[in-house]
Amino acid sequence: MQLTRTQRRDDTVVALVCLALGLAAIWESRSFPEAAGGYPGPGLFPTLVGAVFAVCGLLLLARVLLSLRRTRPPEGASTTRGEAVERPTRRALLNAAAILLAVPVYVFLSDVLGFFLTVALVVGGLMVVLGTKVLKVAVPVAIGVAGFVWYIFGEILLVPLPSAIWEG
Repeated sequence: MQLTRTQRRDDTVVALVCLALGLAAIWESRSFPEAAGGYPGPGLFPTLVGAVFAVCGLLLLARVLLSLRRTRPPEGASTTRGEAVERPTRRALLNAAAILLAVPVYVFLSDVLGFFLTVALVVGGLMVVLGTKVLKVAVPVAIGVAGFVWYIFGEILLVPLPSAIWEG
């Protein structure tokens, strides 16, 4: 895949930010206390998230470096300095807005609807906005993700999760 100069620049910035955030999360999570008896402590999740961020940053950086090797002009070929800047489409802006709104929607709805239902609605809603099929993909994945995350945090790690107002 060939990347334009603008894409390479943008991807490099995102890769470096992801790498820096990931390494910072890993570094900071080292200061969290350890749980007794060899159980996962409060630093486990930030360490995992930091590792995922760092790996994604490295992969994106590798993609940029590989695209540089593929796009080098042959010796003696002339290069053009200016490249057309692509404007984001309306659909891309809608997708970005939906993703950015997902966190505040979760924050406001979780105390009313509870963790499971709010996560299922947010994940399913994002999938629908991003163009997946509602009944075949969005609904089962949203329920599966909400259940998986609830089980990991609520049952295994014993994190207190918001309950719905009708649950007391």
